[in-house]
Amino acid sequence: MQLRVLGALEVWVDGERTGLDAARQRGVLALLAVRPGAPASRDWLIDQLWCGTPPPSARTTLQSCVYRLRRRFEGSALRIESRPDGYVLEVPAGESDLSEYERLVAAGRTALDSERLEEAVGRFREALALWSGDFLADVDLPAVRERAGELEEGRLEVLETCLQADLELGRHSAVVPELQALVARHPLRELPWQLLMTALSRAGRRAEALDTYQRLWRVLDEQLGVQPSAAAQELQARILAAGEPEPAPTRQAPVPHQLPAGLPGFVGRGGALKRLDEYLDRFRTRPAAGLCVVTGPAGIGKTTLAVHWARQIADRFPDGQLYADLQGFDPSGRTANPGTTLARFLTALGTPPDRVPADLEAGTAALRSLLEDRRVLLVLDNVRSAEHVRPLLAGGPGCLTVVTSRDRLAGLMVTEQAAAVTLEPFGADAARLLLEARIGPERFARERTASDELVAGCAGLPLALAVVAALADLHPSWPLASLATELRRNVLDALSAGDPATDARAVFSWSYRSLSPAGARLFRLLGVHPGPDLDVAEAAALAGVTAAEVQPLLDELCRSHQLTETAPGWYAMHDLLRSYSIELAEPGEAQAALGRLLDLLVRTGYAAARIVSPTRDAVSLQDPDPTVVVDPPATRAAAMDWFAARQRTLVGLTYLAGFDEQVWRLAWLLYDFLDYRGDWNELIALHERALAAVTRLGIVTEEARAHRNLARINLKLRRLDAALAEEQQALDLSRSLGDLTGEAHAYIGIGRVLSAQGHKADAVVASREAQGRYLQVGHRSGHAMALNNEGWDHAALGDYERAIVCCEEALAELREIGELDGESDTLDSLGFAYARLGRHDDALRCYRRVIELEELLGRRHQLAESYASTGDIHETIGEHATARDYWIRAAGLFEELDHPNAAVIRAKLG
Repeated sequence: MQLRVLGALEVWVDGERTGLDAARQRGVLALLAVRPGAPASRDWLIDQLWCGTPPPSARTTLQSCVYRLRRRFEGSALRIESRPDGYVLEVPAGESDLSEYERLVAAGRTALDSERLEEAVGRFREALALWSGDFLADVDLPAVRERAGELEEGRLEVLETCLQADLELGRHSAVVPELQALVARHPLRELPWQLLMTALSRAGRRAEALDTYQRLWRVLDEQLGVQPSAAAQELQARILAAGEPEPAPTRQAPVPHQLPAGLPGFVGRGGALKRLDEYLDRFRTRPAAGLCVVTGPAGIGKTTLAVHWARQIADRFPDGQLYADLQGFDPSGRTANPGTTLARFLTALGTPPDRVPADLEAGTAALRSLLEDRRVLLVLDNVRSAEHVRPLLAGGPGCLTVVTSRDRLAGLMVTEQAAAVTLEPFGADAARLLLEARIGPERFARERTASDELVAGCAGLPLALAVVAALADLHPSWPLASLATELRRNVLDALSAGDPATDARAVFSWSYRSLSPAGARLFRLLGVHPGPDLDVAEAAALAGVTAAEVQPLLDELCRSHQLTETAPGWYAMHDLLRSYSIELAEPGEAQAALGRLLDLLVRTGYAAARIVSPTRDAVSLQDPDPTVVVDPPATRAAAMDWFAARQRTLVGLTYLAGFDEQVWRLAWLLYDFLDYRGDWNELIALHERALAAVTRLGIVTEEARAHRNLARINLKLRRLDAALAEEQQALDLSRSLGDLTGEAHAYIGIGRVLSAQGHKADAVVASREAQGRYLQVGHRSGHAMALNNEGWDHAALGDYERAIVCCEEALAELREIGELDGESDTLDSLGFAYARLGRHDDALRCYRRVIELEELLGRRHQLAESYASTGDIHETIGEHATARDYWIRAAGLFEELDHPNAAVIRAKLG
């Protein structure tokens, strides 16, 4: 199997291209192929795949894609390996066109360094022939396009080096057509023009060589307003003198200019600028790199100040200025990878992309080497922590780094001797200057009293002042006094951090009044939605209209900035706007809207839950609302995605008063999803609310179910006495109803608790009680799971052969009915029994399949347990490094779940 990325993404087997049509799988494979052998974190993969706005189901979807890719690669040398926080694509040498390209280029450079020019040209030509198009040309993802740019730059450099070697071999005429095509495709790259002038001159075509220089001069003048470099001008002079040109030109180190544009009308911050200037004067006398840290709260103007000052002093750093936004406090919660930033900086400073180190420490060392003798200014914006930025602090003695952060970064003050500039809110004079600059001096002076009131209301926060100024600018006919009056009269919450003097409700009211009647009604109803976001169907249910009818209203709210489309078809309302919306809603219309929303989500969620667990016992539903249209998911992955996207909404609805009939149904449909995620404390609280609801309603069968579910959750939380008490209550209630299925469920739960308490023989008895009742009612999956439980307890009692018999019978039945959860649980039992018998290969085979299933199912606790068990076996057979790898994965998941097993695994790791 060979992976091809130098063109469209393709996988070839035995000389034939195989299909890889699923777009998301192609995206995952492409991102892992960006830097094979280098780990890619799950957060980074998710951020790339969904361009910074992932759905809540993103992690599950990613795991599913990786699982399917692994199955596709079975039997080949290509492997996707798990890492504690992500994945890595392992591509052995010769199994991808990129690795072959890099091998040939390295061989060509080695030959060139040894002056074996003919061999070097041959290797370079072989490498260039592997390209059939742009890198991963059919995958449009940010990291792919960034890497494509790096590799294209590297490919051009290889081509230029190859052509230089051709010239040194005397192939002057032969390379002219290729150079002519190269300058036509890349007219702003000066080296190819110089090579073309050299080739033409040496081929006896002096006039054409001089004409080429004139064409270069015109291109640079028209497009950039600059003249050719000194090297090009010297080459022209030598040709004019009719002398033989010097050896082919060599590349000069680029000078990056990456600073963003400054903000027009910058005002204030005189004290901060003075401190920065004083530090700059001290820095010039120091033998080490300089570091300034600008800190302060959100909205205080850190970036504005840093960029403004950097542009003022840029001319003192003639070797360039580098800039990166590290997104330390990005709303998505995902920070920029320092390794990616290092690669960008190295490339900008002239490192060929194919020579950029993949290792973070090696990248830092490479940047330090490049900056050792240069004077470069670096601005690292929006840093989250000292650890986040340290790999980028690699400047030489002539370099200065400016860092901005909401964090104080005290560690840098100690270890790096950084100078700190902490920004405070503007004083009254600076705030007036900012507002005056934004709204204009005439308007400010004309309404000076109102202007001063606005300044006071913003409490010196530049962001708040900018918001007020923008409102004033949007409504030039409104008196500033009316803005000031509204800010005083209607206080909803502060625009600045914790300052109640800055008002928001008045701002919201101005936009609300401009809405159409239908748009205003939808705005009022959206506030009762309890989740962080909603889709078109949920908005339609709230309004009691169709999706086609609600879409124009959503568009209207988005246009007026009262709603934000966070992803295609998904909308979110700011918390302050939500508070305002709730105040406006009439109790009657709000209650009716919630009823319609519950009908939509319960009926859709019921269908999704049946897809996730097809053999699960059904529950009854209320009569549907005729105005609500349900479009249930069609696949298990889509069902899990549906739950992930709406978890907070579904849980939030269970807190509502007056909807008991739907509360217990919400608990039912959420059980498997939250259990898979390991959100057991959430499940406990949810089912306590469900139990209270069904008790009020007097539905005894659902009381028994709620007790059973509470028992199962308490068992996973190792609250064994509570779990046993809940199961006993469930058994008593089921007996009172003559419900054999309920009794069987209770017995299987009692058996599990007894097993956990160490009463293995009693647990076997309970499991057999469950089996008998399941057989009477024809409940196949229950019978199989009871068999598995019995097998587990036999293994715990040391009767491993009997355990295997029970589990093999259970496994056959579960596979026949397609019960993946049960299959995984039973394979786990078999793995345990095989391991105790010393049949380690059989045990590992079972656990590998468990890991595959759990990564697909998304059951994080079971996945952590399977990692731990697999590690234990590897430790037993002396494969200590592999054992540690699995234990690290297990510990990471247990810690995410806040599970006590995390400490157990950490103890094994030492």
